[in-house]
Amino acid sequence: MLPVCVAVLLFAACKKDNVPPAPVILYGFGFEDTSGVQDFEGWSGVNYTLVNDVPTDGGNWSLQLTPGVSPAEGYVETDLSFNTAATFNMTFTADVKTTGTAYIAVLHKSSSGSVDTLSSGTYTNSTWQTVSQNVSVNLQTGDKLGIYLSAGSTTLDTWQSNFDNIQLQEN
Repeated sequence: MLPVCVAVLLFAACKKDNVPPAPVILYGFGFEDTSGVQDFEGWSGVNYTLVNDVPTDGGNWSLQLTPGVSPAEGYVETDLSFNTAATFNMTFTADVKTTGTAYIAVLHKSSSGSVDTLSSGTYTNSTWQTVSQNVSVNLQTGDKLGIYLSAGSTTLDTWQSNFDNIQLQEN
């Protein structure tokens, strides 16, 4: 009987160790503060507005971009700083809806001034959809991650590209 009890206890202990840790959210932004008021803090860009057109779990506000007149672009961006060197394998997600074309890029901005695109995507969905990109980066002290959202540029047509629920999650 004792060997059976020991085996059961060992199995239970091993099973407990196999529970994966909760995912780490490195960045999350939804264009409103905790009280539901518009929030654009930490972002910069042109041809943007915050609008009440949101996905199901989008709170009160989403970001809406319109294209710039070529060669200018309608875009916003933000930079994320990390205090130490680290290697990250992440998933970037955002809710996107557009009447034309929407573009997203995750950038590595090194402390030496170089900028590399880690992942990017172009989207044309006319209803809210969650999009994702896998991102891997080896950051050195002083490097930053950039998030770049764009409606592009145009010479004739115009459209709106909406973004919400921006998130970087460590894998």
